[in-house]
Amino acid sequence: MWRYTLILIFLTTFSVHGQTIEAEKFKFGDLGFRSSKEEIVKVFGEPKRISEPNYECGFLSSSEQGKTFYLLDYKNIQFVGNEKDGYVIDKFNLTYGMSFTYDGVKLDMDSDLDKLIEVFGMELFGSFHDSSTDSKLIRFQDSDDGIIFYLKDGRLSKLSYWSPC
Repeated sequence: MWRYTLILIFLTTFSVHGQTIEAEKFKFGDLGFRSSKEEIVKVFGEPKRISEPNYECGFLSSSEQGKTFYLLDYKNIQFVGNEKDGYVIDKFNLTYGMSFTYDGVKLDMDSDLDKLIEVFGMELFGSFHDSSTDSKLIRFQDSDDGIIFYLKDGRLSKLSYWSPC
């Protein structure tokens, strides 16, 4: 019995580990998934709008975390964070000419499900083949937060940051 329990633990651990991505492998031009405000302003200029998102819960919730977070809005891309913790990409709406890379592979709004499977693996994106959903949460390695990938008409359309409440 003990042997079967160990095998089950091993398979569960392997499966969960295999279903994660590494935040550090995302690049949005010269920016990583996490960047400082100075780095963001250097690439995009001053934001169109700065506000407090006041998320109800999660890692970017001012009330839950006990510190203020700010949203830097650049229309198709938004960053949330603060000076101390840095900023994460909160929403990234893909339009023509916009792209990002994961582990050096370019992804844009022409990236279809086959491309996502090629880059991230069948284990992460294969379930889209048999699903009617248009979104998929993929968690970061060694973390509780992650990214939701959105497809529209079979193509990548948007990314958004996710953290548990």
